[in-house]
Amino acid sequence: YSKSSSLEVRVVSEEDKEDVLSKAVTRGSGEDYIIIENISKKAGVNIDDYVIVNDERVSENLVLGKISGLNLDPANTSVSGEVVPIIDFDNLISVFVCIE
Repeated sequence: YSKSSSLEVRVVSEEDKEDVLSKAVTRGSGEDYIIIENISKKAGVNIDDYVIVNDERVSENLVLGKISGLNLDPANTSVSGEVVPIIDFDNLISVFVCIE
């Protein structure tokens, strides 16, 4: 995943997809996961919560993946972590686009 790309996202609860826990930013890592940053410390975000794209440059309400790890460093003012995509973008063949 490209290190130069970033997206605005929302983190929603695994149990209640309507429950927005925090806004955040994702960026490529150059590895098999995506880095998520700027999660509110008070948000109560957990591993396996969903990350939803909320960026007008791409689309809104597009499920990006699930949180697979969190860095809860008390010295930082926000939480960061890793997201595992739900789609294997490297092997994506077809995409259907809805135009409103």
